[in-house]
Amino acid sequence: MIDNAPPQYGERLPGYGQPAASDFEYGAKLTEMILLGCLAERAGVGKKVEWDAKNLKVTNLDALKTPGVADLVKPKYPAGYRLD
Repeated sequence: MIDNAPPQYGERLPGYGQPAASDFEYGAKLTEMILLGCLAERAGVGKKVEWDAKNLKVTNLDALKTPGVADLVKPKYPAGYRLD
């Protein structure tokens, strides 16, 4: 365990006691769901966004025919800039 840490700190570490209320596993899925809702709203009323969660991409971009939807998921950066 970690010396001089509050007792509840060790209880929240993976494999020790119960998970923290701000569990990253839960938070990551919730964030993805909310952002997907924003993406669907941008796609337009009546258009279905098909999402591949494993590869983090929209699989029906051609069917959506909505400019800019692909750029919301993986934006095009200006020359000289990149995100690795």
